[in-house]
Amino acid sequence: MEFIQYEPYIPHTESMNIYAQKGDKVIYFRDTGYGKDRENARLYLRMGQIYTVERTVVFSDLTIVFLQEYPGIPFNSVQFKDLKH
Repeated sequence: MEFIQYEPYIPHTESMNIYAQKGDKVIYFRDTGYGKDRENARLYLRMGQIYTVERTVVFSDLTIVFLQEYPGIPFNSVQFKDLKH
């Protein structure tokens, strides 16, 4: 039996709009999420960098974000916050 260690839940006081529209800008600011989320972020993203939303896919317990800069690569919405103008 495999034991998986999860991080403790920390409420997110700052996060992106999960209903972001194509072209909205977000900032990668948190290295969190599930294993593959973190792996994708570490491979493609830079902390503090601004990215452009292509689309989001909202589920009851998770929102997937696709970025224009990396077509087809899924990221977790909890890793981003909205760029304030």
